[in-house]
Amino acid sequence: MSLNKYNYIQIEKRSQLCFYIDDYKNWKLNKSIIFNWTVGQRLNKKNYFVNEKYAALRSIFSIQKKKKISNQINTIFIFFGSNDNRNITIKILNYLLKKFGISKEVILILSEHKYKIFKRKFTNFKNIKIYKNLNEYKIKSLLGKSDLAISSGGQILYELANIGVPTVCYEVEKNTLQDIKGFENKKFLINLGKFKEKNYELKLSNSINYLKNLKIREKMSKIGQKTIDGKGALRISSIINNFIIKNE
Repeated sequence: MSLNKYNYIQIEKRSQLCFYIDDYKNWKLNKSIIFNWTVGQRLNKKNYFVNEKYAALRSIFSIQKKKKISNQINTIFIFFGSNDNRNITIKILNYLLKKFGISKEVILILSEHKYKIFKRKFTNFKNIKIYKNLNEYKIKSLLGKSDLAISSGGQILYELANIGVPTVCYEVEKNTLQDIKGFENKKFLINLGKFKEKNYELKLSNSINYLKNLKIREKMSKIGQKTIDGKGALRISSIINNFIIKNE
């Protein structure tokens, strides 16, 4: 069930302390302690913690190591959601195969259904690595070996930034635009605009060629890791604990 603002107000009335994460609606409530980690967002107001330093990632991402950037782009990670109902992954993959050949390793993480489809279609492509139902340790490992990511918005951007994977990104869902724009302004990623615009393939090709430059990828990686250090969940838990102690 999706809650609206009225529901939250009623919860506030019945609660001594109310904490919630708001990274989209930006509602202003009276008693709640609010966290919003959308990149680039700021709000100077009591009990509002609005900053990317509160980005809550899975615990394994709290241990961060500086990413070593390869001289060349050898491995590309592609992710448009494990289900990818718009079939963007296969369109991008087909274009990459046509434009750049199969010399580079490509990593895909897919749902069970998509996994079967891709396995059948790309079974003869040894450089295309397809995975399903991975735990967070394996996901982090795959991100760590990737030299470039092609993605849509959402939580994956925060994990890519944390690992330091230079990223090119399409605008697919409206509710991810703030994240994409925020990371774009930080210069961690290249925003390719809306998928299926007239020149969406040309933009991708130009961006990959641009990112062949080692210095550019090193700079993007450093910005990503500095922006999302993986300690956001610890900061949130510390704030919540302090509020509880004060109100005991």
